[in-house]
Amino acid sequence: MYFVVMQNLFNEGAVDQRFDLKGNTDRRQAIQSYDVEQYIVRSQNREAISKLMMDIDFLKLRQTIQVDDMDEANMQSQLIEDITFLATRDIMDYSILLGVKYIHNVPSATSGTLSKTRERIYYLGIIDMLQRYTWRWTLQRWFLGLFCCKDMSNVSAVPPNEYGTRLKHFVRTRLFYTPGKGRWSGWTNPETPRPSEQQLRPSGPSAWTTEEEFLSPTAAALWRSAQSPFHMQMVPPHRASGGFFVASSF
Repeated sequence: MYFVVMQNLFNEGAVDQRFDLKGNTDRRQAIQSYDVEQYIVRSQNREAISKLMMDIDFLKLRQTIQVDDMDEANMQSQLIEDITFLATRDIMDYSILLGVKYIHNVPSATSGTLSKTRERIYYLGIIDMLQRYTWRWTLQRWFLGLFCCKDMSNVSAVPPNEYGTRLKHFVRTRLFYTPGKGRWSGWTNPETPRPSEQQLRPSGPSAWTTEEEFLSPTAAALWRSAQSPFHMQMVPPHRASGGFFVASSF
C-alpha cells in the first residue's frame, strides 16, 4: 500500500476564481457560450465565481497572471521544470490549478503570490499527476480522432512528451501577462487597457508558440540559463518546497 501526502493549495481559505488548465481546448469549457459576457462582467467586478473554469474560460474571460518580473520568472521556470519532469516519467493528464483571491489589504504573509497591483493573490499548483499513458489513452485518442473527428493534437489523450510540450507552450505564451507583447486572445484583467485589434492573437493551441519573444525579459534570461550547465545554481525558491505539486480541495 502506498500513501501520497500533498499540500492543499487553498489552505488559506476559499478563493474567488479557480481554473483547471491543461493547455488544450477540446472539451475544456465550463461556461456556456451564451453566458460568457455575463461572466466577463462578474470577473471585472471582482465577484466570486464558484464554477471550476477551464482553458477556454480562461481565454474568453481574458485572464492572465500579472505578477512582478522576478515572481513570473520563478513561477514560469518552476512550472516548466516540473512539467518536464512529469513527461520524463510518462505522466500525463495533469493540470495547472490556478486560484485567484481578491484582496483589499495586503496580508502580512501568504503562501500565494501577490499581483503587481497588490489587489489579488494567485495560488498556483500542479494536480492529478498520477496518470500514466497506457493503451487505454491511445485507444481514446484514436476513437476521438477517427469517430468523433477531433483534432488529435488538441485532445487531452496525447502521449506524455506531447502533453508536456503543449502545456509548456501555454505556460510560456498564455498564462502570464507581459506588457507590449502580442500574445493576446483578448485583453486580460480590468487593470490593463484593451489592446487594438491588430494586437490580438488567435486563441487555440496553434497560437501557443515557444518563441522567446513571448517571455518577459527576466523570464527569458532565466529560461536561457536553465539550458546551461549552471542551471542548478539558479533553481528558484519554489524548488525548496518541492515544486508546484499539490493537492486541492474542490
